[in-house]
Amino acid sequence: MKVKSYHTPYKTFSMETFEMVFSDPPPEHHSVIIRGKESWLFRHDQITIILHCIGVVKDMIQNRALPNCITIKKILSSLGSSLPSLIRSIGETEGRKCRRLWSSCNICEYISSSILPQNLRKICGIKGMLRALAPQRLPNIDFIFDSPAYRLFPFSVYMLSENDTTTYAPILEGIDVTELIRLHMAVKRIRNYERMHLEEATIDLKDIIEYRRRLASEVCGVDRVLLTYTTYLSVGLERIYPLLVDDAISDFYFDREETFAYIDHRDYGRCLTTVFLDRDSMRRLLTFTRIAADRALDRASPSIRATIKTREFHIRISADIPPLSIEGVSVSVRKFFKKPLRLNDLVSNGTITREAANYCMERIKERKNFTIYGESGSGKTTLAVALDLLTPKAWRKISVETEIVENVQQLSFGSHQVRLLVESSSEDERARRTAVLNSLLQKSPDYLFFGEVLSKEDSVALFQLLSAGLKCIHTIHADSAESLLLRWVYQHQIPVQLLGELAVIIHMQK
Repeated sequence: MKVKSYHTPYKTFSMETFEMVFSDPPPEHHSVIIRGKESWLFRHDQITIILHCIGVVKDMIQNRALPNCITIKKILSSLGSSLPSLIRSIGETEGRKCRRLWSSCNICEYISSSILPQNLRKICGIKGMLRALAPQRLPNIDFIFDSPAYRLFPFSVYMLSENDTTTYAPILEGIDVTELIRLHMAVKRIRNYERMHLEEATIDLKDIIEYRRRLASEVCGVDRVLLTYTTYLSVGLERIYPLLVDDAISDFYFDREETFAYIDHRDYGRCLTTVFLDRDSMRRLLTFTRIAADRALDRASPSIRATIKTREFHIRISADIPPLSIEGVSVSVRKFFKKPLRLNDLVSNGTITREAANYCMERIKERKNFTIYGESGSGKTTLAVALDLLTPKAWRKISVETEIVENVQQLSFGSHQVRLLVESSSEDERARRTAVLNSLLQKSPDYLFFGEVLSKEDSVALFQLLSAGLKCIHTIHADSAESLLLRWVYQHQIPVQLLGELAVIIHMQK
């Protein structure tokens, strides 16, 4: 992407800012970055339309033959204001005629036919036009755009390097302004159709997305390649759309609202991003999180965790609000693979060696106990699920999970599986979780998948089950085998003799 940069002392886009660009226009097909107190990126098609608007305004100002024209007065009154005010003043004049005593003024018709290509004003209205012309906010770093690292339609993903920092920059290059306005019009039609025809309201994100995807195709006639983006545009998640659908991203975080996200990329590691989440987008994300968790998020309960799964992504989202999060709303999102990785996949991507994989396969056949420990995000659950998929289909397996659904549904694979969802957020839920664990002996499982050992009560219940002869795979957070064993013995008061029930211990590292 070819870019030309401009520097301005202004924070907002005043006429003075664009006068600078107008007096020294960028070369053809060049995007524009305006750097000031904040940095903004205008794609080349956006800046072309904006500069054309300014050209029309300047022609009108110079045309003193019609000094009483109300259109000119509107334009003159908007000078020095922000870009939305300028465009709105121009757009509102369409179709009007200024009548003087002796003749009719055709300047409004001139604006209507020349201010925007293909008469975009009639397609969507002033709001859709402003959304399509809105720039993308960037961090205040001197980026050098080269060629995209890869494409994620309709985005091109640029990996920008500055000193020792890598920035993930998804740029909406696959849709021009005209098409984007048409998509906003489709979103408007979808919402109007819902209000008129939806008999029973649905609030689950997956159901909303599938319903609106069908409306976008059948009612609005959106092209198939744009269906997915249009659907997420309609639910207000278009800002984080690249983060949700990019399989190369394992985690992304917002430390507070009105800030840029940062991510963990499978190839580039920890990266900054140009994805900015405003208050409205954050509010929508928290709303879908509350619905998925089916619990309140307020001062009495300021932390929430939930799992959201759609056709495009599967995420675990954790959100904190004040007074727990002092600086404001914070969000962390862990992404799961849409299809579970098998052991061969982990060998191929270098997570585990072939020798270690063969050893694990032999121990699974012998129904050995597996303890998988490591830091957060090291791949403990991914490996545990891959090992669980190796078990014979004839085995009766029971999976014990928290509110975060960790294992995969294996009934479609022909396996015998029971999944127990046991929450652990409150004291009552933890007591119920312990009771469920203690009752597993009566359920006669051949193998147990214990998602994560979270507390002393979990550890005590786990070793009681192991000493009674149950076999299982379980995960736990620890940075070394020594610290893990010391925690079990001294903090959780597990008898040293019971540690002999542990058969295979695996340490996962990032």
